[in-house]
Amino acid sequence: MPPPTVWILGSGFSKPLGGPLLDDLLSDATNALVDAIYPTLIEPSRPVSAEHADAAAALQVVRTLFSTHGPVARGNYHQRFWSDAEAFLDYVDAAAQSGVPANIFLDSVASRVGVRDVRVDGLRHAGRRLVAAACCAFLHAAIPMQERWKPYRSWAEALNPSDTIVTFNYDRVLELLKAFDIFVPGEARPDGARPVVFKLHGSVDWARKKQGDGTFVYSLGRGDAEGAPVDPEFALTCPVEEIGIATPGPTKEISTEELGPVWRRALERIKTAEVIVFVGYRFPPSDAEAREKLLGAIRENANARIDVHTVLGPRQHADDVVRLAQMLKAVLRLAGRKETAVNNAAPSYWVATHALYAEDFFTVWNRDLLRPYDHRGNQ
Repeated sequence: MPPPTVWILGSGFSKPLGGPLLDDLLSDATNALVDAIYPTLIEPSRPVSAEHADAAAALQVVRTLFSTHGPVARGNYHQRFWSDAEAFLDYVDAAAQSGVPANIFLDSVASRVGVRDVRVDGLRHAGRRLVAAACCAFLHAAIPMQERWKPYRSWAEALNPSDTIVTFNYDRVLELLKAFDIFVPGEARPDGARPVVFKLHGSVDWARKKQGDGTFVYSLGRGDAEGAPVDPEFALTCPVEEIGIATPGPTKEISTEELGPVWRRALERIKTAEVIVFVGYRFPPSDAEAREKLLGAIRENANARIDVHTVLGPRQHADDVVRLAQMLKAVLRLAGRKETAVNNAAPSYWVATHALYAEDFFTVWNRDLLRPYDHRGNQ
């Protein structure tokens, strides 16, 4: 059996298949795709309830605020209040949590672009719905047998129960590959016959249900009928409080606590892994909790040797690439490990940076690439 290996996936994993990066969630291109796939999401084509109309209006307000004062800052107002979609969603969520000052600011900004009587909590819900739509749209009619999926299929087929997938993505790329067991807190536990996936920030097909004792349980989202199949786009039609994803902002911490069973098992796998591979994940600066927990688990790993690989694209000197490698090396050094490319010292580690996109790496990778020496420590 190969050494226990944990694959940590971020939005860069899904990007070659059409998935949006975090910064692209509210971009013009993503909005255009969402509108084309879900034309009734923003502007219902038939009479709807007042609640539905308010929700559709809130979606439009979110887009207007971000396009006017986001990274492009277009129109008659050129103030750039938010550098990317993550910063904007984080601010709206914080405004809904904190109260008056942020609410006043958002109301003022909205009035300057012709929007009145903004409900900040409604904007927060609208932002979450738009994130979910972006993560559903590129897979709406996906055909995993298409050529661009081939590297992903080959990778998935080469894995075995010694591999664990830890992902921050909300999308269903891994589900469509049909090679994994997804750990869902409120569902039956995987039997260990296939690689297990831990979705740390939830999924677009998960439902967040409040229990009688006030706690929340996450399970697969289904229709109202008894025995209804899983709805792969549950987050687009369910009540907003049932959307099972943790989006940027203060409420992400609450969601992380609710998803505690997923996090605990994922961190346990990281603590026992001999190989860790980061694919398209960079520890977003705003996600302090994920950074602290994952780096803490790596530091607590008790194996004599840890090999770590990063795959963030061909620009090896890009800020995100350098930052990720330096964080990993720092935490491994703090654990008392020696940096060495060969397995002749303990405790030791090696961080390898691959100048490849995800699809490139999956085309060329094999077990020898992840741990290129035998049990005697020879290269």
